[in-house]
Amino acid sequence: MQLSKLVCQALQSGCISTELKAEIGRICAHDFDLSAEDEFYLDRIMGAMLTGEVVGLY
Repeated sequence: MQLSKLVCQALQSGCISTELKAEIGRICAHDFDLSAEDEFYLDRIMGAMLTGEVVGLY
């Protein structure tokens, strides 16, 4: 699934799915060239986590 759809789902539900955590891990683990759109959504979800808008489930 696309990062944009996963981030939108997380923002709507207020929590981060295991699928989104795996996708973020995949992106951050490698020397990965992000598109401008992916950078936007990655910044958006990280900001939402910092403000408590979404929480990670463990």
